[in-house]
Amino acid sequence: MLKIAIHFQNGLEMRTFTGAKTGNVYTVLRTTRGSFHVLVETEAKAAARDCAAQGGGNTREQWKSLWGDTKAVRTRKLRARSKSKA
Repeated sequence: MLKIAIHFQNGLEMRTFTGAKTGNVYTVLRTTRGSFHVLVETEAKAAARDCAAQGGGNTREQWKSLWGDTKAVRTRKLRARSKSKA
């Protein structure tokens, strides 16, 4: 099993794991606050279709159409969290 570990400068850590039963590849992010977020590997073309990519072109063209479509993108503003000293 191949494991990759990356430590980003801001404290975010990323590792990959392979599921023992399924063989799925999971990318796991751990925040500085200890929260875990998991991404699973999937076929890029299937994911683009699932996100309603326009056009029947190749995978890259489908993702380009999605990337520029602001209606397809959900964004969340992140507020800076500061630790107050008591």
